[in-house]
Order: sequence, then structure tokens, then C-alpha cells
Amino acid sequence: MDHCESLKLLSELPPYVPYLDAHGCTSLEKVSFTDKNSYKLDPLDDDVFDWFYMLFCNCFSLNQDSIDNIEANAMLKIEYLAEKLRLTWDMSSSLVLKIAPNGSSGSRLLAFSICLVADLTRCHHHEYLTFICKYQLKTASVGGNEKFTSEWSSFINDETEWKYIGDHVLILFREDMVKKDQDYEEASFEFYIENPNSNVEGEEIEDDYIKVEKCGVHVSYMDEEPSTTPT
Repeated sequence: MDHCESLKLLSELPPYVPYLDAHGCTSLEKVSFTDKNSYKLDPLDDDVFDWFYMLFCNCFSLNQDSIDNIEANAMLKIEYLAEKLRLTWDMSSSLVLKIAPNGSSGSRLLAFSICLVADLTRCHHHEYLTFICKYQLKTASVGGNEKFTSEWSSFINDETEWKYIGDHVLILFREDMVKKDQDYEEASFEFYIENPNSNVEGEEIEDDYIKVEKCGVHVSYMDEEPSTTPT
């Protein structure tokens, strides 16, 4: 349904719809989802979705209630994926996170998901964007810091002449941001959006970066299950 300029309403969508592309639906005003309790999904079922994709770029006519509905649905899906990984959400949003002490005697895992707000006006082709997260996990001991990098590459193949205007909200999560807790006390994050083929006033620029206007981080905790592999 992308680039459908006559579409005005998407009503009572299934809350766990895996793929929804409304990119460029400039007349779209209202979006709503059915009650999540109407759909019972078992997160432990391997046949159930383990990914979701929604795109509402350049939907300039969306009212505020619809924007709130889309954001709430995105968080619902992230919570579902977290439950699928047997995680419990502890919500916080900051570039620097204090890691809660491990209150149990066993080991645990930490999982991080991120939310970015960026002005994509400088983006010429969405499919070339790379979202980069560099983060550091710190312990109390000297030299106990570890550095990691996670990347997401946009897979939108947009061959039209449509351009992106204004701020966009990006909610990102991947399995390599699940780390075994080594008695970490703090996590710090830096975010970049690489736009290697940006085009400003007809001039191609290499290795251009789009500024991240706002960012947030959610940390989740889970007990690590004991290994069943014989030793």
C-alpha cells in the first residue's frame, strides 16, 4: 500500500501484523489497532514471528492519536520479542544507563533496544542508510570496560523520487545486543546514521552522517538458563 495517495484510514489492524509499509501515504490520517488481548500469541512458539517491520515515512497527515497508536504498537511488538527471549522490561531512556545490581545468585543477561529521532531530509535514498550504535559496558574494576558495535542496514528498496522530510522515529533491536552480565554497573551509548550517498543541492557526498536529534535506550534483564550441554 506504499505511496497510496488516496488512503485515509487504516482501522483495527491486527496488533501483531508482521509487515506494514505505508511509506508515502500522504493522505493517511487515522491508524488504529485492535486490542492485543484479541490475539493470543505464544512467544515460546518457534513458528510465531520473531521479527516485525512497520514504515510510516512521509505520512504527513497522521493525527496525533494515530502517531500515539503507532508508537504504542511498536513498543507492544518489542515487548513481545522481549518475552520471546524471556526478558522482563525495565524501562529507562538515556545515553548513560545505570545497570541494576544482580539480586539473584545466578548469572543473567542484559538486552538493550534503542529509539532514535533524526531528521532524514538529507537522505537521498533510504536503502543506503546504516544505523550504528557504539556502546561501552563498565564495571567497577579498573580496566573492566568492554566496547561493542551494532549496526542495522536499511532494506527499503525505494526506486521512486520521493524524499524524506523532517524528523523520523526509529525503534531498533537485534539479538547481538543481548550480553551476558559481567557485573556491569553502567552502559554508555553513541549513535550514528551513515548516509554514504547523500545528495545536497545535486552534489554527492561520501561518508556523510545524519545527526541523531534524540535518543533513548531500554534495558531488559533476564536470568541465564543453565547449560544442558554435557561437560
